Amino acid sequence: MTVACYTRVSTAKQNLDRQLNSTQQYAEDSLGAALSDIEVYRDKSSGTKTARDAYQRLMSDAEDGANEPAISPRASGFERE
Repeated sequence: MTVACYTRVSTAKQNLDRQLNSTQQYAEDSLGAALSDIEVYRDKSSGTKTARDAYQRLMSDAEDGANEPAISPRASGFERE
């Protein structure tokens, strides 16, 4: 099983490290995933648009069945209105 970890910050000046650490830790502790089973998707872009490279890859991979659960440190990480 491949677990998708999606991380996003709004500006290039912000750092993804904290989100990356928390999503990977959750995947390992709660889902039993090994680091080799985790696919990380990273975006540095506004959450109001879905035309983000990593977000589009995540959605495409999910549709193809390439990954099982998708986790993000917060719901607005995926999209917000």
